[in-house]
Amino acid sequence: LKIAERNAYNSDMLLAQRDWDTANMGHLRQVLDSYRARDDLKRFEWGYWNRMAHGDVLTLEGHTDDVLCVAISPDGTRLASACWDDTVILWDTTTGQLVHSLKEHNGRVKSVAFSPDGTQLASAGEDGKVLVWSIATTQTTHSFFHSQGTSVSFSPDGMRLASGGEDRKARIRDLSTGQTTLTLDHSHVVESVTFSPDGMQLATASRVQGVKVWDA
Repeated sequence: LKIAERNAYNSDMLLAQRDWDTANMGHLRQVLDSYRARDDLKRFEWGYWNRMAHGDVLTLEGHTDDVLCVAISPDGTRLASACWDDTVILWDTTTGQLVHSLKEHNGRVKSVAFSPDGTQLASAGEDGKVLVWSIATTQTTHSFFHSQGTSVSFSPDGMRLASGGEDRKARIRDLSTGQTTLTLDHSHVVESVTFSPDGMQLATASRVQGVKVWDA
């Protein structure tokens, strides 16, 4: 029996790497807990994986698929995460509790961004929706279309929103009017957009041609 238990322990510790690589933290912690009182079996590898599995401050569990992006509100009290399960989730960063689940997208959500004052959240998804949400009401305040959206970014004054997409374009919209003020053409998919601190320039990144900086 002792040999069988030792072999089972060795096997579980070898498989711990797989749980870590796939972010299956629930299973990893369950396996570790099963040996927590077994000082006759535990060796250095158990202690190593135990430290790795419990080194985080909070573990946020609510999505049902791979998480693609996260953003933290300017005051640090909220975290937004977006996922292949078509949802955006708002979390309380102090307690780790789910505050609200936003389900207006009909495809993978690829980007989330808080406004500079923290009152709004923008999201972009493969369904072509670029949405702006009120944090207070969790209601959509703006809805735009950008084919297979990949990225969103607020200007420093919060008055404009930039988006990138797989249509090889970046767009800047005036949030007071809802109108598109600039459309920037790329020759490749736009993966990321961000404003300069003064809001005068927009940087975009694409898969092939690297980074471009535009007059915003």
